[in-house]
Amino acid sequence: MSSEGLKRALRWLGFGLGGVVLFLLLATLVLYGLSARILNKTYVVPAEAAIVVPSGPAAIAEGRRLVTIRGCTGCHGPNLEGDMMVDDPMLARIASPNLSQVLPGYTDAELERLLRHGVRKNGHGRHHAVLDVRAPVGCGSGGHDRLSPHHPAGRS
Repeated sequence: MSSEGLKRALRWLGFGLGGVVLFLLLATLVLYGLSARILNKTYVVPAEAAIVVPSGPAAIAEGRRLVTIRGCTGCHGPNLEGDMMVDDPMLARIASPNLSQVLPGYTDAELERLLRHGVRKNGHGRHHAVLDVRAPVGCGSGGHDRLSPHHPAGRS
């Protein structure tokens, strides 16, 4: 192969590699934009007017039963004080929220929206919904004084 042919081949190789890099950069930007759009989406869910979260020993017992059978402790820990779900320095550090600190800040209507529809106060969606407002009574709004206030994200 002549010197001129080698230059031409290297030039086309450079164009090809540059095109691949440009394509990967554009694909990354598009995926980032689409994921940001999905994560920032807000939902409008009207709150039920007359929702009242039950209280008392029977409601707390029923709430604990629902928390156990629905598997809430799998992510939020045995006392729902939050738990480290993924703690891999090469991948991610993902902690579930401390429900004993989060739930008391919600009104009954906001709690209903969060648990039945998976929508937080600010309108952003959550990854799941419990579908039963009685569940947090035994763990958060009715019995939060018995739970640990420590969250694993603050632990070293």
